[in-house]
Amino acid sequence: MQLKLSFILPCYNVERYIADCLNSIYAQDLPEDEFEVICVNDYSTDGTREVVSTFAAQHSNLTLIDHSKNLTAGGARNSGIKVVRGEYIWFVDPDDMIKTRCVDGLIERMEKGKLDLLMFNFEDVDESLNPIKEELFLDDSEVMTGQEYVVSRFKGNFGLLGIVWRCIFRTQFIIENQLSYPMIRKSQDVVFIWKAILKARRLQSVKNIYYTFRVNPHSVTHISRNAVVVFSERVLFGKEIIDIMKDKSFGLCPELVQELNNSVLWCANTNVEVVARLPKNEWSNYYLQMKQNGSALKSLRPFENWKNKMMLRIGFGEWEWKQRTRLVVFLSKKRKLWMQE
Repeated sequence: MQLKLSFILPCYNVERYIADCLNSIYAQDLPEDEFEVICVNDYSTDGTREVVSTFAAQHSNLTLIDHSKNLTAGGARNSGIKVVRGEYIWFVDPDDMIKTRCVDGLIERMEKGKLDLLMFNFEDVDESLNPIKEELFLDDSEVMTGQEYVVSRFKGNFGLLGIVWRCIFRTQFIIENQLSYPMIRKSQDVVFIWKAILKARRLQSVKNIYYTFRVNPHSVTHISRNAVVVFSERVLFGKEIIDIMKDKSFGLCPELVQELNNSVLWCANTNVEVVARLPKNEWSNYYLQMKQNGSALKSLRPFENWKNKMMLRIGFGEWEWKQRTRLVVFLSKKRKLWMQE
């Protein structure tokens, strides 16, 4: 018998939070023999694995997968997709929670609408679970294609739909469209959900809140920014979006081509400012990222303003030591300007 739902949790150093998450999953209105929980331990260095193992001993529907190195949340989710057995998938972050007794109704809506993708609202809480605010971006919609949904409701604001955990996906839809998370350090979830939305033939949103997002000061999104993260967020993410625009299988309408084009413009033309704001000891690391990922950088060139073009000309110089020195001088001047703002 096929399971109805698979929860996939990418777990990295969430020892203090993951019990809350798992307790919320097991406080549902769906029998345990109808769903599974896949926890992917992404090379945690704290007691995350021990907490998950305790739950696994109590619940036979929990599977623990161990990574031998850190592959980021996207890589962990990819590992979960490979072994999933549920008809539907919910990617849940292990420092968050889902609302009690909500799953059965969500599955019923997926089945009734024959949906590829269902989206819903969420609430923010602080680390101690005190309410902060409700994030009510979505309304009750009719069933439509993903592209129709974006154009009719989020034209000019596609970025608001870049959150993967406030969605439930039909598993076969993910498999048929070969959807996976790119192996980049930042924004891999945005790439995944945007591809899914653009491919979806039957998508719907509801205004109800089914997810609780914990504002976690210890999460990966709150760690100190470094050269690898910034390069991923601006350059590699931009390259992924360009690849979507080039892929004719998406059949993008002109409005969505413009949406994606604007995202790439943001990546290319804010790059220098963000790099200049990095600690100076990260500039040499950023230079190495430029040298190692030349093809990704070159893909952004049609979208660059003069500031980024100047930095890239410096970065691809003939004499490495001399060009690196010129890059540092260039960024130092820019840093003085932007740090005054």
